[in-house]
Formats: sequence, C-alpha cells, structure tokens
Amino acid sequence: MPVYAKSKGKWRVRLWSAGKTKDWVVEGTKREAQAFEAAKRVEVGASDPAEARRVVPTFSDFCLSEYKEFVLGQIKSSWWKKQKYVLATLIGYFGGLKLNQIDQAKRRSYTARRVADGLGPVSVNNELRVLGRVLSVANSEFGYPVAAGKISYLRERGRSRATAWTAEQMTALLKACADLEPRLLPLVLLIANTGCRNGEALALTWDNVDLEGGFVRFWPSEEWQPKNDKPREVPISDALLPWLRGPRHHPNWVFPSRAGSRFAFWPMLQWTRVRDAAGLTGGVHQLRHTFASHFLADQPDLVLLAEVLGHSDVAVTRLYKHMLPDHLARARNVVNFAAQVGPAAIAAKCRWSEPTRKPDRTVPGTVPRTPTNAVSIERDKGFEPSTFSLGS
Repeated sequence: MPVYAKSKGKWRVRLWSAGKTKDWVVEGTKREAQAFEAAKRVEVGASDPAEARRVVPTFSDFCLSEYKEFVLGQIKSSWWKKQKYVLATLIGYFGGLKLNQIDQAKRRSYTARRVADGLGPVSVNNELRVLGRVLSVANSEFGYPVAAGKISYLRERGRSRATAWTAEQMTALLKACADLEPRLLPLVLLIANTGCRNGEALALTWDNVDLEGGFVRFWPSEEWQPKNDKPREVPISDALLPWLRGPRHHPNWVFPSRAGSRFAFWPMLQWTRVRDAAGLTGGVHQLRHTFASHFLADQPDLVLLAEVLGHSDVAVTRLYKHMLPDHLARARNVVNFAAQVGPAAIAAKCRWSEPTRKPDRTVPGTVPRTPTNAVSIERDKGFEPSTFSLGS
C-alpha cells in the first residue's frame, strides 16, 4: 500500500494515475492515512488501466528487463559489462524479493553476508551503490514503490597515495619481461612510455597508430571508452617506436592474444610472474603512475601531463590550446624506457619458444579442464549457481 512514514504524526500518500504520481502529506495516525489513501484512490480513478497494470516487480525481473533497457540507453556499453556481474551477485540475494520489500534490515543483512564472504569495505560499498542506483531508477523513472530509508555504507579507510617505480626497477621489470614473457614486453613498453590505461592498450588498433605523425590515438570505440569519453593523442617515444614499426601479428589489433584475437582481460598470470621476478609489488596501473612520476620529474607541466593521460583539463588552458599546434612535441621522449633487446630478437625468441602442437589425447573417463580465465557469474562466494542470464 503506498503509504509511507514521513515523520512522527505525518504520512506521505502516493498514488499513480494516468502514468503520473500524486503525493499528499496527511497528519494523524496510520489508519487515518490509509483511509485518506482509499478515498483518494477512488477520486483520482485508481481503476484505470495504467494503475491496474502497475504491479511491483521482483528485483530480478526489474533488473533483467526494464532496468537493463533503461541503462543501456543511458550509459556506455562497456560499463554495463562490468555492472552486470555486480547485478548478478545482488540478484542472487535479493532476486525473489519485490522492490518494496528490500528494506533496511535486508540491506544490512546483505552487507553482513558480503563481509563474511571476505569482501573489503570498498567492494561491498560498490555493490551497495549499484543496489541504490537500481532502486532509485525503479522509483524515479518507473514509479515503482521502494522501501524507505537510506542505504548504510561501510566506513572506508583513506586511499594511499599513488606510488611509482624507479628507473632501476623499471629496467628490472623490462628485463624480466624479455626473459620470461617476451610477448608481454611490447605491451608493457607501450603503457610505460605513454601512460595509457591497460584497457586502452589492449583495445589499440593499427588505424590509431600514426607512425608518420609520431602519435598513438586513444579513440572511444565499442571495445573501449575512456572515462571522460574524450579522444586524445600521445606522442611515440624513440624507445617505443621500433616496437610499433615491426611486423604486425594481426590486421586490426596491435597486441593480439596468443589465440590471435583481442585480449578480453589483462594477462594477469603473465604479469604476476614478471612482476614477482623483478622483485616488485603492485598492479599494472602502477605503470601509469610511474609514467606520471618520471614525466613530472623532467617536465614539470601538470597541464601537459593531464592532456597526455586523458584527465580533465583546465578550462582556461583549453582556450589557448588551438594556438599551440606543436605543444605536444615537448612530451616526446620525456619518458623513454628502452629494453636491452630489440624487436627482431624478441620475434626470434618467440618463434623458437613456441611449443610443438601435439594431438589432443583425452584420457577416457576424465573431465576436460575449464579455462582458468573463464568468467562466470557463479564465481561470487556464498551464492548458489545462478539460472538466469544478463545477456551481453
């Protein structure tokens, strides 16, 4: 029943009629508010077809139909690909509940469950934000009643400052790449010498590599959309140039996977092996921090760095940017990490290190191994395997 507690002695009455919401504030007891609501329901014509069809859906039904359609029309498709796995986890817990049944008690129970699963405050809060967004859209865009009360988030510790590797540590990392994972070396060199995001590097295509102009373009596409949706050009350093001039292993992707297609995810196993061998700690994003640190050490220009990294620029600086057609030339070779071997040597090493393909001999009675990089909704801890699909 659409009667909500507003404050002590006051009640909010909400009705839907002809596709629109009508609200009143009633003073008195809840019974009096319900009587007012019944009278208004007759007055505004609650029996019209639009009201009769308005049945509060379950969380699962709403997410898989109306919310998905609404979100895909509002946000980037790449963001939906990430969000749908969080939604799968939420549906595993709230799926059978109607939207107006997900009250504060059930939300607190979910938070406790996820903490018991071993998730940290940041991860739990990210899931709760998605839950809050779903409920907000259901109420504001579709007019469905939702349970009252704000979502309580866990307290997060302050994020640590970004750290960077030294030139000596970068030399050790590049050597480990050449020795252990030679196919990973060109990819690491691109990120280290341009400061791009790993998603931008994996989605880089040859038509966005301008060898004559000396730039790499990071353009929004179906495969990758930058955070600010703004395309940018980054100069190619002298140390990176020979790696982009070498033979192309794919007509489209600059860095194809071993299977000959685009990387679906960052090759974490290979990266971890190389990083550990170099005696370092940190994720691949630390290459971006390292680029920024070494860039500012030799070229203390925050505005230029923001442009190279694709961060939001200062409004006043944008007014004068068209007057400086060659201003990005200052960024060339500011960061110039070079490997101790050349592209030809790595190509030869990769060719000789290719394992001889043997015929597939499946032992009778054994179960084929599942790929370790397979993405599954059922990987979330604490939930039974799901029987639904969020689609692509």
